[in-house]
Formats: sequence, C-alpha cells, structure tokens
Amino acid sequence: MDKDEIYSMAASEIWVEILEEKREKLKKIAAFRVRIKARVQASNFVKAEMEDTRQEKIEDSESYREEMEQQLSAEIDPGKDIAKAYRLLREKKWRIAGIYLNDLEKKYPNWDSVYMVKAVTCFILNEPAFMKKALTKACGLGNQTACDDLSNIKRVNEHDFGLSIID
Repeated sequence: MDKDEIYSMAASEIWVEILEEKREKLKKIAAFRVRIKARVQASNFVKAEMEDTRQEKIEDSESYREEMEQQLSAEIDPGKDIAKAYRLLREKKWRIAGIYLNDLEKKYPNWDSVYMVKAVTCFILNEPAFMKKALTKACGLGNQTACDDLSNIKRVNEHDFGLSIID
C-alpha cells in the first residue's frame, strides 16, 4: 500500500505537456485520447513522501466526526485523492476507507483505480459480493487486472462466485 500511496502522490508532481487531445464518439460512448510528454524525476517522489507525511499529520488531528465524514475537496487532484484511500488502508481504517471510497466513486465515476482500491477494501472487510461488484466495474472500465481477478476467483470468504465474470 505504501508504494501505491507514494506513486499516487508523486503523480501530482510530474511535469506533463499535452501534445494532442482527440475526442471520439464510439457508438453511444464518448472517448478521449490524450498524448502527453512527461518528465519523472526522483525529486517527485521525495516531494510526494513529504506531502504524504504532512497529510497524515493533518488527518491525525481530525476529530472522530471529521474522520468519519471524510469530506472530499472540490479540487480535482486524483493522485492526492487516491493516495488518501491507500493511507486509510495502510492505517487499518478500513470502514473509513470504504466511506471515503464511496464518495471518491461519485467524484471520479469512470476511474478504474477507485474501484480496484474499493475491491481491496471490500475483501479486507469480508464483503465479497461488493468486492465482485467493484472488480466488475473496474473491468468494465478496461482494467485488465480486475478482469483477470474476476476470472480467477471462484470462492472468496465462503462466497461462491461461480465461473461467470458478469452476473
């Protein structure tokens, strides 16, 4: 979890130049293709580690009510947002992570990574039906790992998934 948390935070620090943006219509689905040029430096990860430590201190000072409500910022910063979910899991605040991920799902409804973290959270919380639902959503959004996980699992925590990928 630490690695994913820091990688997510570092994503906000990476220099990116957009080279090309293209919007395509595939049947009833709008698709966007973006070509970028990015520069990743070691300092991105150092800054991410420092920011993660700062965020952790802020969260440690939150009251129980603030912690349970997990307010999402209006700012669009997916790296920072998903890093918080990883941090909550690392700190074994699984229920709070679940609440936070439900809100994150509303903020980023088409981001497969949110559903992958949600699947991990559901697995930890022994909620296999919700785990399958999150994996199915991530798979539908093109996450190959989620599709592989769905086809490889048969039984998790005494819940029979059978052989079907999608019910």
